[in-house]
Amino acid sequence: MYNINRRKFLGYFGCSCCSLMLPSCSTVPITERKQLSIVPESRINKQAAVAYEKFRSKTKVSTKSAQIK
Repeated sequence: MYNINRRKFLGYFGCSCCSLMLPSCSTVPITERKQLSIVPESRINKQAAVAYEKFRSKTKVSTKSAQIK
C-alpha cells in the first residue's frame, strides 16, 4: 500500500520534529540570548506560586529578631 523507505521516513520525521521545535525558541529579556522554551513561562509561574503557598503553609514564621536578621 504505502511503501516508504527508511531514509525518506527519517528525513520526514526529522523535518517534522524541527518544525515543532523552532516556534518554541524565545529570547531571554535580560541577556537577549535564544533559548528553547518547552514549557511556557506562565505555567512555570503558576506551579511556582502553588509550591510557594504549600511551603508557607508548612513553615512557621519566626518572631525572634535575632533569627530574622
